[in-house]
Amino acid sequence: RIVIFDVRPARDFQAEHAVGAISTPLEEVHCLALLLPKSRRIGILECATDPSALKVMCGESAEDGLAGAQMLRKICSERTTRFAFVLGGWAALKKAGIKCEAGFDD
Repeated sequence: RIVIFDVRPARDFQAEHAVGAISTPLEEVHCLALLLPKSRRIGILECATDPSALKVMCGESAEDGLAGAQMLRKICSERTTRFAFVLGGWAALKKAGIKCEAGFDD
């Protein structure tokens, strides 16, 4: 199982994102518990702590993806270690031909 966490700003996610991606804006990840409804927090944390899932972080740049992976790993504990980030960020995912959609249906 692969879960894509999109750490770009919410407005960029709404405009276009990988199908099935979860919006987790980098500037908001550290305060997840304060910003999101309980049901959405639980869903994000279930995906982030799934030990068998590969959690792929995608931001505007590789640095954003790496920062997102580091932050989620701190939140989720060290029991889940399967994090990756996309070199080249969002542009690289699009260039690779990943299927995209718009809106906030995550």
